Amino acid sequence: AMVREEILKGLKPSIQKDALSMQVGNAKVRDGVSHYNVDSPSGSSYLVRVSMPGLDIHISCDCPFWQWQGPEYWAKSEGYLQGTPQGTATKPVVKDPKSEHRLCKHAVAVLNRLAR
Repeated sequence: AMVREEILKGLKPSIQKDALSMQVGNAKVRDGVSHYNVDSPSGSSYLVRVSMPGLDIHISCDCPFWQWQGPEYWAKSEGYLQGTPQGTATKPVVKDPKSEHRLCKHAVAVLNRLAR
């Protein structure tokens, strides 16, 4: 399990930048898991799920980037995945050769909000 700073370390700068334009809705809490709707300027909306047992953060998003570009693999392999993988959570050798896709912009937007 990991804390916010560890998860964000080494994240591709463009993902951090894109997170700033996301709109994070209010959390709906169910069974100790906070559910955030995150809207992008393009009109798409995704669900980010977060739980924080102790100081650790467990997080996931239902966007395609999370599943296919690396975040799901990193979250599962490094112990910060909330819930179960949507896909196979295989290593994104082609899509993320530099291991920079630890989160999607939606998940970063939620972490930014939680840090306030």
